[in-house]
Amino acid sequence: MSEHKNRLILDLDGVAADTMGEVMRQVELETGVLYCHADIVDYWFKGLEHASLFKEIIKRAGVFANLEPITGSVRGINRLRERYNDDVIFCTTPPEGSKTAEDEKRAWIARHFDLSMAERAIVTLDKTKVTGKVLIEDSPTISRSAEWSPVIFDQPWNQEVTDLPRMYGWGQLGAVYAAME
Repeated sequence: MSEHKNRLILDLDGVAADTMGEVMRQVELETGVLYCHADIVDYWFKGLEHASLFKEIIKRAGVFANLEPITGSVRGINRLRERYNDDVIFCTTPPEGSKTAEDEKRAWIARHFDLSMAERAIVTLDKTKVTGKVLIEDSPTISRSAEWSPVIFDQPWNQEVTDLPRMYGWGQLGAVYAAME
């Protein structure tokens, strides 16, 4: 694994793809309740009236096939790929119990980037075992015992993390460049 020490690792959901937007769309179709990103202040939907529905929808077949890219993510990631080449990879965690998430996520990567990047993507339940230099992630519970340095991608559900570098959108690649130095 030492040959992968310089990798830039990208989370997919909440960093490159708007997973929460698709789940909120599905919740609205089923309940009529309109949620927005600012309503999701807990990574696991605590405090939301429809928390159990959010958790159920995220495991459904097809949910990852319909994701929209987060604004600027495709261009930003392509800029990172120009700079770091094949050292830029996706690492994503499938929802526990989903039978289709891995295939759908790889298809999403292939559609928005290319087949090579989709094939190199790592789908794992434990990102801390993935070797790399930097991980761009939206989860507020990133393990600080992993080898890589985390950069937080700003989302309403990770505001309590104040001691790590933060990207406020894909126009701010400087935080990534600094972490990769």
